[in-house]
Amino acid sequence: MTQAEVLSELNDGEELEEMPSLEHGAIGIRLGRYLDAYVEEQGLGLVCNSQTTYKFIGQRPNRLPDLSFVCQERLPKRIDQNADFAPDLTVEVLSK
Repeated sequence: MTQAEVLSELNDGEELEEMPSLEHGAIGIRLGRYLDAYVEEQGLGLVCNSQTTYKFIGQRPNRLPDLSFVCQERLPKRIDQNADFAPDLTVEVLSK
């Protein structure tokens, strides 16, 4: 992502614009590393990064949680497509 690009999400109906900081990215990748290692070791499902979009009921379809998890039982047969469902877990790293 270039500095000119701005991520946009909705929070309580208001559009947020955010430029993730170094700290934001470092926290997200650290949490992802720990969660992914545990999920893989236990064979629980799939951990995804902030580039994965989901469709949440009552929300616009493009939500971008910093980190997400989908349990094995809910994974579609083909994972090379957009998720038309909400994940089992989302993690949002809060910025200042």
